[in-house]
Amino acid sequence: MEVKPQEVALAEKLVESLAAPFDPEKYQDMYQTRLVEMLEAKKEGKTVHETKGRKLAPVIDLMAALQKSLNAKSAAANADSDAEEDTERKPARRASANKSPDDRTAPTKRRRAAS
Repeated sequence: MEVKPQEVALAEKLVESLAAPFDPEKYQDMYQTRLVEMLEAKKEGKTVHETKGRKLAPVIDLMAALQKSLNAKSAAANADSDAEEDTERKPARRASANKSPDDRTAPTKRRRAAS
């Protein structure tokens, strides 16, 4: 696979724009905080109950999800175009079996007989 120079430049700009100095004060170790709270509670004689761990989201295959999304959009676009074609079509008029379209004449008015 060959990477174009424009793609490399764009990737470098993206990384540079997201780069920032590391500030550890922005982050807090929640595991350590909960552990200390639990130890303090045990030390005070309280009973400590096990908490359920967080339920993690299932890992998805991004390529499969993208393919599914593209297929769904393609199917929807095809259905929309089929529906538009069906509404745009007018019912065909029957042509006389013996006459070609050029041979047909306009209907004539009948005159009433004089009384």
